[in-house]
Amino acid sequence: MSKVFLNGTAIDWDIKYADTFFTRLFGWIGKVEINESDALLLKPCVRIHTFGMRIDIDVLFLDHLGVILHLTENLKPNKLSPNIKKARSVIELSAGTIRRMNIQLGDKIMINNSSFL
Repeated sequence: MSKVFLNGTAIDWDIKYADTFFTRLFGWIGKVEINESDALLLKPCVRIHTFGMRIDIDVLFLDHLGVILHLTENLKPNKLSPNIKKARSVIELSAGTIRRMNIQLGDKIMINNSSFL
């Protein structure tokens, strides 16, 4: 399991990686529930869709250093996110995570004590 940090503080997310065409394309499709600790890291990624999904999700768009450039709360099924040109990766989370953890633009996510370089 990867160690995840938000602004230098360890957080309890179970990161799953989507780094191939098909894993990025299908993501959470078919899931009927995402646990509060579940996180899906899509890389590379500048835009996501929720077509075929049954659940709302929170979305973090990160630059190459893991800095949050854009966030979306409670993205509904069958929607398309904005295209965030400077994003290099996206983390999809259970709906309500952004509010519950008070995640803000400019916050930094690190995995295994390294940035997204």
